[in-house]
Amino acid sequence: MGIVFENKTASINIAGHVIGSAIDQNEQIYAFLWTPVGGRKNLGNLGGSRSEAKGLNTQGQVVGYSSLHQDEKDQAFLWTLADGMQNLGTFGGENSVANGINDAGLVVGSADYANDVYHAFLWTPDIGLRDLGTLGGEKSIAYDINNAGQIVGEAEDSDGNFRAFLWTPGTGMQDIGSSEGYSTAFRINENGQVAGWIDDYDGPSQAFLWTADAGMQLLGTLGGSWSMACGINDAGCLVGMSSNRDEYHRAFLWTHEMGMFDMGTLGGDDCGAWGINNDGHMVGWSYLPDGSRHAFLWKPS
Repeated sequence: MGIVFENKTASINIAGHVIGSAIDQNEQIYAFLWTPVGGRKNLGNLGGSRSEAKGLNTQGQVVGYSSLHQDEKDQAFLWTLADGMQNLGTFGGENSVANGINDAGLVVGSADYANDVYHAFLWTPDIGLRDLGTLGGEKSIAYDINNAGQIVGEAEDSDGNFRAFLWTPGTGMQDIGSSEGYSTAFRINENGQVAGWIDDYDGPSQAFLWTADAGMQLLGTLGGSWSMACGINDAGCLVGMSSNRDEYHRAFLWTHEMGMFDMGTLGGDDCGAWGINNDGHMVGWSYLPDGSRHAFLWKPS
């Protein structure tokens, strides 16, 4: 479950710690935690040949997924410095993935049932996996959780469309998507603002910012046919990827004041941003002129 890219960063916290995935000398994909003091640390795996880090909190706890033994089934993990990598299990099926974690150590993601249907979950140390349900269909995925316990993701409705959702302990799962088409709520900040993307069939896929007061605001593109918002900080600054006029991938920073700004590349044609912290530090991936792909850390000047 999920797509693995070599040398990709996924998130950055306020301490400047970065997570992602990379390829080692044996061409095995591994989850890593990078810190300014210690550099890159291989977080290992659950017995298989690959792992990917997907979420990070301020305590440096990491979540993601790893393959198991030699059967290559992927299951969700929680990694801590004290205990290493812990398997969070499934709903009885073979696969699961953990995508987000808040500062209380609550984890969200998705897990399979025995019939290969997968549902969004909330994991807590006391209860384990809790099924968050769907919007009337068979499948759902949770991507992020904030410290208030608000969860975002995508869920299938009764018509088979995947729709962006916001889940809260008091209201359960609410559809915050468009009137038609597909949408994904990918990140949520501490103010309840949501970043994601939408495809309404009759236009380009576009990044969005959603707030409880204003609803969904489409952010446009960098001149190309699509965009997607992958990260948001508490100031409401968003980062992500968009195609430009030449249809190359470009990392963008979006703010209320200046709109969508092209962050450039490390010399290659394509680039994407995945996370931004409250200091405005951004992480992502970019190609170099020689065609290799590298993770990057970008700081405002």
